[in-house]
Amino acid sequence: MAVDFILNSLSSHYDQFVMNFNMNDWVKTVPELHGMLKTAEMNISNKVSQVLMVRSGGVKKPKTKKKSYNSKNKGKAPVAAKPATNKSKQAVKAPLPEERQCYECNKMGHWKRNCPEYLAKLKVKKANGEGTSSGA
Repeated sequence: MAVDFILNSLSSHYDQFVMNFNMNDWVKTVPELHGMLKTAEMNISNKVSQVLMVRSGGVKKPKTKKKSYNSKNKGKAPVAAKPATNKSKQAVKAPLPEERQCYECNKMGHWKRNCPEYLAKLKVKKANGEGTSSGA
């Protein structure tokens, strides 16, 4: 029992010795085991374990990139925008609601999504359980 206790308490450097001891099924006394371990230690000490150097200063996390929700551009590098020139066409912006006519009531000053008549119709449909989808 003492021999098993000693073999189990050895460091990982003695793994080869312990495996050899168990495979050969040796029955040794504690002084005999001590002598065998001294011999094995001379062979082990020749092997120098390598130590890796680590710089202090913490861990640098990689910069996260903005995720693109467009599946067409998935995995492609982002394309740099071209600088605007005087000759290039300017983007046409939608006119303000004050300048547009509502498609629902044909009045000026708001869009359909803000139209009081349209919103009232939606409320009635929702109350009747018809839903908000438009059908024929």
